[in-house]
Amino acid sequence: MKSKDIQKLVLSKYENGDGPTKIFRDLNGTLSLPTIERWCKSIRDTGCINLSKPPGRPRTIRTNANIQKVKHRLERRRTVSSRKLSREFGISRMSVRRVLKNDLGLHAYKVQNEPMLTDEHKEKRIQFANWIRTNFRKEDTMKILFSDEKMFDIDGVYNSQNDRIWANEPMLTDEHKEKRIQFANWIRTNFRKEDTMKILFSDEKMFDIDGVYNSQNDRIWAVNRSEADIKGGTRQKRKFPQKVMIWLRVCSKGVSPLIFFEKGTVDHDRYIKEVLPVALKFGNDMFGNDWIFQQDGAKPHTHAKSQEWCTKNFPSFIDKSHWPPNSPDLNPLDYCIWNEFAQVIEWDAVTSKTTLITALKRAVRKISQDVVFESCSSWTNRLYRLSQDKGNYLR
Repeated sequence: MKSKDIQKLVLSKYENGDGPTKIFRDLNGTLSLPTIERWCKSIRDTGCINLSKPPGRPRTIRTNANIQKVKHRLERRRTVSSRKLSREFGISRMSVRRVLKNDLGLHAYKVQNEPMLTDEHKEKRIQFANWIRTNFRKEDTMKILFSDEKMFDIDGVYNSQNDRIWANEPMLTDEHKEKRIQFANWIRTNFRKEDTMKILFSDEKMFDIDGVYNSQNDRIWAVNRSEADIKGGTRQKRKFPQKVMIWLRVCSKGVSPLIFFEKGTVDHDRYIKEVLPVALKFGNDMFGNDWIFQQDGAKPHTHAKSQEWCTKNFPSFIDKSHWPPNSPDLNPLDYCIWNEFAQVIEWDAVTSKTTLITALKRAVRKISQDVVFESCSSWTNRLYRLSQDKGNYLR
């Protein structure tokens, strides 16, 4: 049963002309939108709010306590997926979605990108609009020949929101798939499970000050699109944001400190001097002299001098003849850790390259050890799936 005071308040607001949605907003989530709509229908039909005991067994999951937990969680972090909420609260994803939609009256909205506009940009846009309105008639504007340029490639263009049949992934030829299957069989034949838990995986990634977000899962939960935009439903993207490249290593025992590349490109000489010795020290600190180094097929990695350095210094490493091409889905950093890393970065504090570097250093220490261990432990299972799926890309 609901409080009599709340019933009187809803009755008063409805009689004063407020609709269910406005009442819901004014009550700030005290009642769910469907409940308010049901009460308003009762007022229309009978002139008062008639409540009866709901049928069925009592709620055990969608309790008031869990509803409030979800509400407070959204207040702390506005962009979050229902899957992540499900993991955090230990309830099914469907129950989370019912809480969000039915109990809190919210809908999921995608974050929309837009160009970043400074105050100077906005002023010039207003001046341009005023100039057009002052100097051109409507019929003059219909004679404007607009122009633009755009880059197209042979992979085509698709709508990431609506064209659900497509997915971004590396192109795999039959030769690539065969090499992927050979690699999976080589690992399963020559390495025990405990050996694979001693692999030090490595990768590099570019970050910029505009931030990283998951366009599919990072949704804004709000009553409508206008409210979603107020809560951060738009992201402004700079035309030329400041960037920094980082290099990271991960193994079943944890994540290494970051290596930053702020200037210039990374060739084999720089890779040998700045990256490989750090990887060697970290691997030895984690496993002694019994471990395996992994790197992908980037040119600095496959250069003859880089391969020679790895052969002479690492206890063991996966050489260029074994690691398959176009296979980021076989690296825990690509299929798990980078996303986890991006989620714990405090993007609101990033305004320059200096603050970006500071935020990255802090975030790497927040990566969950459980997630790291699970991503490495599941690696052999992915190789088995790859073999079963005839070398196709793993999603």
